[in-house]
Amino acid sequence: MAQTPPTQAEIVSINRVQLNQTETGFEVILLTPTGTAQQLQVVNVSAGNNFIAEIPNAQLQLPDGQPFRAENPIEGVSEVTVTNQNENTVRVTATGEDKQPTIELFDSKEGLIFSAVGDAPSARGEEDIELVVTGE
Repeated sequence: MAQTPPTQAEIVSINRVQLNQTETGFEVILLTPTGTAQQLQVVNVSAGNNFIAEIPNAQLQLPDGQPFRAENPIEGVSEVTVTNQNENTVRVTATGEDKQPTIELFDSKEGLIFSAVGDAPSARGEEDIELVVTGE
């Protein structure tokens, strides 16, 4: 049976938010009850140094009742939050220190994944190290 997008009355529950470190940055996974992750639609409303995505027809319902917040998950990103914008919209925000973070979206069976890539040290104004290798 094909999944249909939720109607205005059908709110998808996001019941867990998980932040994982990756080799190149981090990922934030919005976990939903089985079979409802594909119903999450993302609207990009980014501005300035902030990557901002709104997810209509969704509601953050974490066990502790609080929004999700992580400080300095990687170099170049000062904060990541997942909050309820209103009664039927969830907002995901990644605040960049100097520029807007690079974020890619992926669907998984468990939920929606926001994957971020960190700044390389040389991209942050630090000097490159010259390495000379000689061999016989």
